[in-house]
Amino acid sequence: MKYAAAPKIVGPLLLIVLLIGVNVSGQQEAKVEAPKKVVQDSSINFHITLDKAANVEGEIDVETSSVDGGSPLTSGSHITMGRIVNITLAIPLNAKTGKWRISKITFIAGAGIRKDLTPKGDLIFEVTPHEPPILPSQASVEIQ
Repeated sequence: MKYAAAPKIVGPLLLIVLLIGVNVSGQQEAKVEAPKKVVQDSSINFHITLDKAANVEGEIDVETSSVDGGSPLTSGSHITMGRIVNITLAIPLNAKTGKWRISKITFIAGAGIRKDLTPKGDLIFEVTPHEPPILPSQASVEIQ
């Protein structure tokens, strides 16, 4: 009877050790290279290098926001156990002009595993105004 309690203790203890191990062995930080300026209604490309390759497939998400506030813009890309991923973020025509920052970089694996990889340092880029848009003024239609 002394040994009947052992599985009740070992199971939860093993789970705790595994969870701590997953947390410690995960990605720590990412390195980001990107242009310092982007025009409204265009795209900015982020070249992201991870500190080490994960041993599971996942997705890298980049969240950006104006330093003056407003709704964030997010884009992501699938990564297959590598260290390098390129993410393209579309900047809308009506995006606020001025300074923007990368507010978060996240690695997401299956089963809801999320790891914040946001590096420290200068994560600022500038959104510059698009020239005034030239829009069509009318359309004609022929029905045959």
